[in-house]
Amino acid sequence: MRSLYHQLVLFVGGYIVCFTCQAETPINDNCEDAIELQPASPNLELVTEGSTTEATSDGLNLCGENLVLSPGVWYLYPSAEEKAVVQVSTCGNQTDFDTALTVYSGSCPQLQCVNGKDDDFECGVVDSHSTIGWHAEANTRYYILVHGSEANHTGNFELTITTDTPATPPRNDGDGDGASTATNPCVSLISMFLAIAAGSILTL
Repeated sequence: MRSLYHQLVLFVGGYIVCFTCQAETPINDNCEDAIELQPASPNLELVTEGSTTEATSDGLNLCGENLVLSPGVWYLYPSAEEKAVVQVSTCGNQTDFDTALTVYSGSCPQLQCVNGKDDDFECGVVDSHSTIGWHAEANTRYYILVHGSEANHTGNFELTITTDTPATPPRNDGDGDGASTATNPCVSLISMFLAIAAGSILTL
């Protein structure tokens, strides 16, 4: 667990008085300390609450549509013997900030991007909350990072986890196939230039 320090400066009788307060970070501030989630039974929801207010940034990179810069907390979706469709959402009444969700597989020192999602426009009145879904492979552990949409976005959240059979496509996984939608910026840029070049040749 990492500690944060807040400094309070007061002017008292012409003197400057400084107070340094230590704030404990959440127990799941680090990937290695991720809170393990009990997989929900099919068609049932598992709901938990948390906060990123005193969390620290993990300094991760681009995953899906998320550039992870803000403080976040970690959850572990444990491996199971059978495949499942998993959906995680912050679209709850207790969520009070602009969230994003990023999912990884692998181990904490060597995480592999599965997908990342920001705003879910099907949340209802508040579209700054997030939903992400994916096909969970058998015997595979998944790490879920709950964080802010931007670097300064922190707050409290309500996290809902649902599971279903593999025949059901996950909602908001990007393309409906549940596969990783992590993008390589270099590959995307090359594809764009090739498309432009092909169009130019056809117009000659």
